[in-house]
Formats: sequence, C-alpha cells, structure tokens
Amino acid sequence: MAMQSRGSMMHPRAVACFDMDAFFCQVEASRMPWLAEGAPLAVQQHQDIIAVSHSARALGVRKHMAPSALRRDFPSVAVAHTLVLDGGKVSYQHYREASARVFEALRAAAPRSAVVARGRHGLDEFFVDLTSEASRSLAAPHCEASAERAAAKAGCVVLGRGHQRASPAGPDSVVAPSSSEPFASPPASESAWPGGAGRAPGRGAAAAAAAAVRLGAAAGGADAVP
Repeated sequence: MAMQSRGSMMHPRAVACFDMDAFFCQVEASRMPWLAEGAPLAVQQHQDIIAVSHSARALGVRKHMAPSALRRDFPSVAVAHTLVLDGGKVSYQHYREASARVFEALRAAAPRSAVVARGRHGLDEFFVDLTSEASRSLAAPHCEASAERAAAKAGCVVLGRGHQRASPAGPDSVVAPSSSEPFASPPASESAWPGGAGRAPGRGAAAAAAAAVRLGAAAGGADAVP
C-alpha cells in the first residue's frame, strides 16, 4: 500500500494505492491448498509464463520464459495454468472474482466519506481516496482552536467552520472539503459574524442560542464587534 498526495496546491488529495503482490500467483495458490505456504509457483497461459511468485523468482524463474524450460530447469516450481474454456479461450474468471472480493473488502473497511476505485489497468490495483477523511482529521483541531481564539480574543461567535463561506457548518461542527470543490482562501476559513449570531443570514435564533451556550455566554450576549 502506498499513500500519495495528488492534485493542485489549491486542492491536494490523499489517495491510498493498494497493489496486490503477485496477484495471479496468490489467486492460484489459494486454489491449490496442497501447496505449502510460500512454495514457488508460476502461472502459465498457453506457451507463456505470465506470473511468478517471489519464491520462484528467487530460484531464477522469470516471466515470459518458455513453460517447457521452466519445468526442465526448475522441477520444484509448481505451475498453474489459467482457466481455459471450450475452444481454447483463456478466461480470467478466477482473477476477476478475487479482485471483486478485494474491492468489496476495501470498500467495507474504508471510511464512509472515502471513494474506492479500481485501477484502469489490470485487476490487482485499487485506489481509496481519503481526501475528505484526511481533511477532516487535519482541519478539526485547527478549526476548534481558531474558534476558541476568536471567542476569547475578539468576542465573536463562530457559527461554523467550512472550506468556504457558502458552506459553513452548524454551531460546533466542521465541513470537510469535498472532492469536487477547490479550497477557498485560506484553505480552512471561519465564518464569524460581527453584530451577534442572531444576525447571521439563514441561521436564526436556534443557532444563536446553541453558539452562545457553547461559549458559556448568555443567549444574545455575543454582540461584540471585532
């Protein structure tokens, strides 16, 4: 698994890449329970070796060598052939099924905000976009500290913390940046309303009361101007 940051400086992304190790060999080994764990194994497709396990590679087996040469020179290496349908057509059914199981496992384990996707090429690569989760984890402590500082230093009630003014959270909550919207400037901005929380457009008295309780002040007593 690798973690990488993608995107522009305005909207960096946190993406985990899961690349299954010697995937075809792992799938075939799971279908050959008589093999000892870690036994050298290669996968054959017609007259080609298309996958080699680490233990077989350590012995000198290489991809695309002739299967006859492999059997002659490396008799201790097990060889599994890909599924062949009637008419000689190769099927990757077993690998697709295993890939689907990995995908479902990653999706079940990922946070609800994460996006899980398969790689464009092959069946053994998966990506989990953790941008929202990472942004939330990184932004929450900063936003909380900023809200407390605004209240202590300026007497302003912070109604919500979001990545832009159009999408502030409710009192005492945080909105993580979405995967499709760029950050505002600065990346994590606080929406503090001078003149009292009750005057914030679209928020109403309930939000003012909740914010006032949070700050330990009487409702309607947060009318200080920064």
